[in-house]
Amino acid sequence: MTSRDIEDLARFELNSAPLRQLTEIFHAIFRLSTFRQGNSIYRSFATEIIRCPMTRMVLRIFQGEVAKQCKFAMIAVNQMNLALKASDVDWIFSSIQSFLVAWANISKLLWPAAPRTRKCPSCGVKLPVSPPLLPRRGIELRASLNVPSNSPLKSRALRNHFEHFDERIEKWAVSSRRHNFADTNVGPLTMISGLDPDDYMRNFDPTTSTVTFRGQSFSLQSVIAELRKLCPVATAEAQKPYV
Repeated sequence: MTSRDIEDLARFELNSAPLRQLTEIFHAIFRLSTFRQGNSIYRSFATEIIRCPMTRMVLRIFQGEVAKQCKFAMIAVNQMNLALKASDVDWIFSSIQSFLVAWANISKLLWPAAPRTRKCPSCGVKLPVSPPLLPRRGIELRASLNVPSNSPLKSRALRNHFEHFDERIEKWAVSSRRHNFADTNVGPLTMISGLDPDDYMRNFDPTTSTVTFRGQSFSLQSVIAELRKLCPVATAEAQKPYV
């Protein structure tokens, strides 16, 4: 059995059998094959064997969605500016939340979540529970839009704070020393004296376009600048022919 035989078998079974059968197949290959590189292929089949490139049509669709989410994000920024002029705190934070949703959607498009894995009880190798259908999607999409791997667009931490606010309240409840609670404030952190950093929940400083959450600060301005550069690129790429 050659490396090509192993790869062909892996591709065939991935498309026609459940994951548990795929695992059994790789166990059999690992036990029976005399091809010594079978071990490395077995151990990295999720990233090395299943390497399905996106078609140009699919790439254009993803590029179009990036462009659309960029526009949604900029709409939220415009709403945020109007809300600041109106001094409407609820409107401000509603706009910030909408911005974070669009930003996170762009992040997920460009940096898909890693597949969940579980350890094989027989060999100890971590195998994907559900292998990604397009494992190189993020890499190819970022390359097509010239997005660097260290882009500020990657982080989803601030969105997670807003989306899982119920869990953050629980953490505050069991960890706060003095149980002061300040939330949805607009202004510098110094405007309220005597508060521990962990007692500030959602705070927005419009002078620096910075959102602070329990001591963590996030600059919206750097993200907005990246979105303004990305939007026309994604729009132009999405409009290119795919045939």
